[in-house]
Amino acid sequence: MFPDHRPRSFLDHRVLSRLAAVPFCPRVPMLGTVSGRHSSPHRGSSVEFAEYRKYVPGDDLRRLDWRAFGRSDRYYVKEFEADTNLRCCFVVDTSGSMGFGSTGITKIDYARRIVGALGYLALQQGDA
Repeated sequence: MFPDHRPRSFLDHRVLSRLAAVPFCPRVPMLGTVSGRHSSPHRGSSVEFAEYRKYVPGDDLRRLDWRAFGRSDRYYVKEFEADTNLRCCFVVDTSGSMGFGSTGITKIDYARRIVGALGYLALQQGDA
């Protein structure tokens, strides 16, 4: 596969110190800080209100909003956000073509550094 199979550090201390100063901000603001910074598309039982939806027989009666019923004479159920960690999986191409490099640094070396930096940033923001 690759001629050099020695274990290497993905990022040296200079790169890590520079990454620590980089603010990693998503384009869209995310909610929740206890469980990562990413809100789930699924509904759960957190304290963050998400939306109302019409009552369907079998729904938990404790989630009925009686004030909304008083205003509209219809049953509505409160939905809440479910905060989760963002699960990150990095996949790197390790085919023979990744051994190419014209300046002494191969494509696989660049891929290792990029994945190392992205993994470090994901850990810094509380995700795994």
